[in-house]
Amino acid sequence: MDRYVLMQRRDSSVAFRVYLPDLGVYLFELLCGTTGTKSSEVKCLICQFCLVCTKAPNFSEPLPDTPAIGWGPGFECKRYGIIPKHYKDGIIIVNPGEHKTVKFHIDKEIHLQTKLIHNYIPASDLQEYSSHVIDLPKKEARVLASVPEEGLFALKIFIKHENTGDLENICNYLLRPHRLGKSPEKIRNRMLRARLEQAIEEGSEKYLRTAMELFLCYAVPDSGEIKRADDKFRFFQLQRDLSSACKRRNIRVLRKVISVARKSHFEEDLRFNIKHAEGELRELENMKGYLHPIMTMSSRTFSEIHSYCRPQPLIHAVMRATYTLLGESQDSLVHWSRIQGIMARGGKNSLLKQVLDLHADTIPRGTVREADVILETLDLQRIRDVSIGAAAFYIWARGVIDERKQEQSINPPQTGSQCQKMGEVVGQKKQNKITPRSIGANKGMLEEKLLRKL
Repeated sequence: MDRYVLMQRRDSSVAFRVYLPDLGVYLFELLCGTTGTKSSEVKCLICQFCLVCTKAPNFSEPLPDTPAIGWGPGFECKRYGIIPKHYKDGIIIVNPGEHKTVKFHIDKEIHLQTKLIHNYIPASDLQEYSSHVIDLPKKEARVLASVPEEGLFALKIFIKHENTGDLENICNYLLRPHRLGKSPEKIRNRMLRARLEQAIEEGSEKYLRTAMELFLCYAVPDSGEIKRADDKFRFFQLQRDLSSACKRRNIRVLRKVISVARKSHFEEDLRFNIKHAEGELRELENMKGYLHPIMTMSSRTFSEIHSYCRPQPLIHAVMRATYTLLGESQDSLVHWSRIQGIMARGGKNSLLKQVLDLHADTIPRGTVREADVILETLDLQRIRDVSIGAAAFYIWARGVIDERKQEQSINPPQTGSQCQKMGEVVGQKKQNKITPRSIGANKGMLEEKLLRKL
């Protein structure tokens, strides 16, 4: 009920306006206390009023805000030398389409910030309706404000402290139309419906959820908006599922999510998400053969590799090649103790997570060659006789290397000489290019020969 009480401050006086939302009996208590943090604030009861409402109020919309300093310029403005030239009360009458300018006298340069607040319209949508200008030569600060719709708006004025960058609320104005409508519910419902429709068409999931909650909270009559909003939520869910499946890089999950997305009526809207997920799926299916041994490897086998104090050269070489493909520098892989330290990483930096998240097509060619050189003299059977776990990483590394080498053979990089030859061919084609002028010249020569024969 605090949002039905308007506290106006003017000079050394304070006035209260109470807006009763409905018929009934209300208790109005007036408290006084010291300001500060909530834990240290001390309040005492000054007086109480029993308010009896026997006539239905014309307007029952609550105030858009309940500022602690009240409404209108008061002590906070005086403390910073900001004196209002007009609008010394806390209420400004403004109708949609009108522009109001609040002028203050200032003695020094100040940094202000304004904010417009409404019960149903988000503050981000109201940024363009309030601004301010500091005119030092005239020792004047001007705050400009307008409203997009009928209703109650709060114009909050802040001063920004240079040292800390903190904002302090120094003044507030209630912007209201000349006449408050007798049916604010119609205005509210129209605004909430328009906001929900906008969120359905072009809003984010968070914006849509907020608009939907307000629409349901105020029981706005449904004209099909709820079904459309639920449908849009389904779209966001599918989009999120596709993104999550790509991050998890699980073949079974990707197949299921892609199938659901393709069967939905959002297939066209999700075409880029589906295309990306299908690319991930193809890559995982290509890797399936050499990724399977690692996926089925037990934690005990992995711990065994990590526990080696002085492993055989075969194991050291395999892990060097593995971490080379994962992007580790060669200097950090020379000594086994450094490799043990890297293997001890957990979370997203763990070895298994890095292997699953690796995109083979992103590995530089030079890195592939380095890993290939390390493994070229090794034999899978010899490695398997020494360590099953090392054999699994060998199969994976060998598979990644072979796949990248195959890609490079299909799309070989162009050398400088190849580029030069291509340029020469293009240049020759340009020289031999038939132009309208050359066609005209050849035609003239042909006509001349025919005339000579005649």
